[in-house]
Amino acid sequence: MKKSYLFVGLLLGAMLSAVALSTPNVTGKWSGTLQMDGENDAKPAYSILNQDGNKLSGSVGPNESEQDSFEGGKVDGDKLTFDVPQGQMVRAQFTLKCR
Repeated sequence: MKKSYLFVGLLLGAMLSAVALSTPNVTGKWSGTLQMDGENDAKPAYSILNQDGNKLSGSVGPNESEQDSFEGGKVDGDKLTFDVPQGQMVRAQFTLKCR
């Protein structure tokens, strides 16, 4: 499961680079695929983001029906940060930069 979130984070970084000329508004649904180094097949990724000023919430996962929610994320210029719970005591941390 940890590898899945790593790939989602990398994918989101790649997708968000498309909106990057100014402070981004990343609200919306983002989907795509990513091929990880050392792997032969591309994997799907899907996220639903909601930005309210510099606050970020939403969900991420491999598709629209398999999503893990998060709250308390932040948008700081072209940088997004958020944690996604992965069980009772584990959280996946994401730091994404829009280019």
